[in-house]
Amino acid sequence: MTLKTCAVFKSDIPSDQIDEEGFEQFGGLNLVEALSAMLVRRGYRVEPPWDGGLDGWMLNIRKDGRRYWLQVSEMDAVQRYLVCFDMSWVWLPRRARYEAFLQGLDEDLRKDGRFHEIVWLLKEQDPYELFPPASATVTP
Repeated sequence: MTLKTCAVFKSDIPSDQIDEEGFEQFGGLNLVEALSAMLVRRGYRVEPPWDGGLDGWMLNIRKDGRRYWLQVSEMDAVQRYLVCFDMSWVWLPRRARYEAFLQGLDEDLRKDGRFHEIVWLLKEQDPYELFPPASATVTP
């Protein structure tokens, strides 16, 4: 069974995109800071976010010798796209921990009133073309 490691969702967190003469910053910093706070509450160590330009904002996340990477992009004024990767190089059974990471993130997103219509996708699915039912979960 393949994990769904990407999510499309709507957020009430306003865009913080800056597009002024001589300076540009893509939106998503406010959003990634909210996600960082969620993960810290779950016991993860989260490094400061960094701006990936057109790709969005990135986070490195660690816990129990595991490393995860998260990217958040703004698709439009309210629609957001999130991508997660397990960056650990351990070949021991790791799916259970990664699945727990994803499920915890999903639970926190659904509990937080600022996130709506959360749909998890396979990494191969194009979020701009495919919008499955909002009942989709991390595992098929």
